Amino acid sequence: MHVQCPECGPYKVDLTEQRNWAIDTEWMIRKLRAALNIPAHIAVEKIHEGVWQIGVYKKRAVLLAQRIELVVANALHLFHGKAPRPDSWVITPKPLGRTSADPLSGTATWWHLEDRFAIHGNGLRLVEEGSDELVLVVESKSTAVHGPFSETFEWVHLPDWSSEPIRLTAAQAAIFGVLWRYQGQPQSAETIMSKAHLSSEKLIDVFKVKASNKGNLLYEGPLFVYKKLVVRNRRLGLYSFASSVSRTAISARHNL
Repeated sequence: MHVQCPECGPYKVDLTEQRNWAIDTEWMIRKLRAALNIPAHIAVEKIHEGVWQIGVYKKRAVLLAQRIELVVANALHLFHGKAPRPDSWVITPKPLGRTSADPLSGTATWWHLEDRFAIHGNGLRLVEEGSDELVLVVESKSTAVHGPFSETFEWVHLPDWSSEPIRLTAAQAAIFGVLWRYQGQPQSAETIMSKAHLSSEKLIDVFKVKASNKGNLLYEGPLFVYKKLVVRNRRLGLYSFASSVSRTAISARHNL
């Protein structure tokens, strides 16, 4: 998520900070409509629990949903029901778990709220497709910033695995973000999961690969990262980064 401060300019919001936010739906709908220049006379319609049609943009319906899963599960009703909405725009926050790049199978265009809209002062601004700003976000988001991790911890560079960065889910990234902040100081699973705002009891639960995904590098990669970089003291039930990563975290903190 990019924020535009009227006084100090643009800056990035830390992933862990975003997890503490609660969306004010009425505010979000109002600001999204303003960002898309949706006329006031076009009414907002709640079309399913957690899903709203907030207007029309470029002659296509605009849907806002709390989660992409709500849209996928009710796609037949939303797009092909009594009021068809072909080729809609669908806006949702990024999912915490791993999902398909096109879960709607071309039925609609999915926009990640965090990528396509920037907070600008007290409002929101649409980041247009193909703009230099969006291209910059896409190209730079995987760059290693915190040791082998990207700025949001959603990408990891491990040459032992591949020359390409490994993509993590938001939940996996949150765990690594917490471990990084503790600079190698061992912590209990309860502390780490609480700080990451996750409900699982064990860290490994977030990295486990289902039988159906065995051999799929998309899922095996994050598990490799976990096994490579996380040290577990089984007797005490404590977790920390491997020493090489911890030294980098400590050095980064001292250089601030």
